[in-house]
Amino acid sequence: TDETGRLLEDVKGYFRFARTSLRQLATLSPALARLLEGAFKGVILAVDEFAGHLQDRIKQLERNLKQSEEQLFKKQATQEALTHLKKQLAEKAEEMRRKQEMF
Repeated sequence: TDETGRLLEDVKGYFRFARTSLRQLATLSPALARLLEGAFKGVILAVDEFAGHLQDRIKQLERNLKQSEEQLFKKQATQEALTHLKKQLAEKAEEMRRKQEMF
């Protein structure tokens, strides 16, 4: 997400440069500058919407990852408990076998 933020800041910097260039162009050709400004505004809105969708998707993936990690932790804890119970069962079985051999 830090990378995404950095990329968005880079894009904003490019658009600031484009706006500055349009202001300079406006002194030479106001009509052309207005046309280009409209096109840039459309691109800016599209990029902003796309970035919003990407951020939402990243947040969803992070939530999914957290859930997966939690499930994995639970699975590992259950596996460890099961291994411990199997060990206890084997020990009890061995103890019972020894007791039976005594009789």
